[in-house]
Amino acid sequence: MVFMYALAPLALGGLRREDPDRYRPYRLPAARVLSPLAFIFANLLVYFAGFSTVFWLEVLIVLGFIAFAIYQVRLPRARRTIIDPRAAVWVLPWLAGLLLLSWLGRYNGSPPTVFGVTLAATNHLPNWWDLGAIAAFSLVIYYLAVHSTLPQARINAAVEDVETEASVELEKSLV
Repeated sequence: MVFMYALAPLALGGLRREDPDRYRPYRLPAARVLSPLAFIFANLLVYFAGFSTVFWLEVLIVLGFIAFAIYQVRLPRARRTIIDPRAAVWVLPWLAGLLLLSWLGRYNGSPPTVFGVTLAATNHLPNWWDLGAIAAFSLVIYYLAVHSTLPQARINAAVEDVETEASVELEKSLV
């Protein structure tokens, strides 16, 4: 769940940057400060879960990416999700960095065993330095993600598609 929550401040920052004038019923005050802080705290929660948890979560995320890729390949080309690699350039460094920092950190849980090798957190990052490292890493990834957001024209097209689908579904439900 925390991985999902970590994406919300990135979406807010990216949309505020690329589509600042769109009407929103609610505008978060001080979003330029609160969004990076929210991303830092989400990453801290992931770190506190321990290396073992982060390791297995990321294994499942990789399996999810593989399942998604297989699903997309099996769809007709017209129905496939269009993915802009430039907009996703931050994802792999984020996942790899969280895994590395949690391995270097002090929280472990039950060490995972993979192919007969037990992996455990190394406790190389001293107390408080680990939290600073997570915060600094989070800020780098936050700004990388926000600056790799889809361009405004692509955002407008995506919003239009969603609004069109929603109105079609509403009409179907009213009939």
